[in-house]
Amino acid sequence: LLIKGANWFGMQSPTACVNELWKYDVQDYIDFLVTNDFNAVRIPMSAPLIALNPVLSDSCGEYTGATSLDAFDDLLLRLRRAGLLVMIDIHTLTEPEQ
Repeated sequence: LLIKGANWFGMQSPTACVNELWKYDVQDYIDFLVTNDFNAVRIPMSAPLIALNPVLSDSCGEYTGATSLDAFDDLLLRLRRAGLLVMIDIHTLTEPEQ
């Protein structure tokens, strides 16, 4: 099994969503991964943010106004539909990374 993975930071930070959604749509990133033969994505998360499940700000693009976990559920569904393996990493057990 050959794994070619990408790391999609953000859910472990105060934004509580994957990074760069103010630049491109989620589907643009997924399309890039598929087009370039990636088959895995690592998503670091923060345990305190999972517990808080905050409402997302406008830095989260199409997920603005959704809760963090609702956005994460949608992201997981879309990555799965694209055939990508998702590795969830509980990256921080204390405060979110700054």
